[in-house]
Amino acid sequence: MHPFIEYFLKANVLLIFFGLFYLIVLKKETFYQLNRWYFIGSIIVSVTAPLITFTKTVLVDPIPVAYFVTDNDSVINEGLEEPSFLETIDWQQIAVYLIIFISSVLLIRKIHAVVKLYRSIKKLPNFGASNIKISAGIKTVYSFYRWIVVPENFFKWQNHQLILDHERIHLNQKHTFDLILIEIVAAVFWFNPLVKVMQRFINSNLEFIVDQKMIETTESVLYQKNLLQFQTQQVIQFANSYNA
Repeated sequence: MHPFIEYFLKANVLLIFFGLFYLIVLKKETFYQLNRWYFIGSIIVSVTAPLITFTKTVLVDPIPVAYFVTDNDSVINEGLEEPSFLETIDWQQIAVYLIIFISSVLLIRKIHAVVKLYRSIKKLPNFGASNIKISAGIKTVYSFYRWIVVPENFFKWQNHQLILDHERIHLNQKHTFDLILIEIVAAVFWFNPLVKVMQRFINSNLEFIVDQKMIETTESVLYQKNLLQFQTQQVIQFANSYNA
């Protein structure tokens, strides 16, 4: 088996194992912060563990082999058929090139999308001296990297401070890193359907982390009602949308 294909298979088997373990054992637990590090750790282990190899040297006593010397200078092999065209094709090498090509295209598209989002937010006007950006083209609130992006009429909304507190927790805990990491993994391992499932688990877990923090200082019923008002709003890729 080609080393590259072997690596991809091992990495995906590990991702599937960690994803199923979370689904069966950890999903019902409320240790959301630990679950976050479980996801990050499982991705790192899945990607790096197949690269680790161990070598073992075994000394074997030589076995004498009997051989004969003929007077002929050459041996003519008769009856050997020429291999067909399909038999000469290295299908594993083609599979390697195909996987690399598709993964590279998807990865470049993801990186381009992140850079585009970063530049578009950076150009938006600030609300005073804060890290809040005002956008005329959105109806929801989201956070990305070190900014909170809000609509033009945001400060007329009821309980807008509660929404800002929610998004600041995302920023303080660097949740953008988690979102970009799993997007990259989903692009590289595009043929693994469980990666998309893990991506949904990670997104949900990040929101659970924030919810758990919020209800420590906010009246829970008020917070729940406020969340329900945004369930039909748009979701921004690579960002923590409040309606998520």
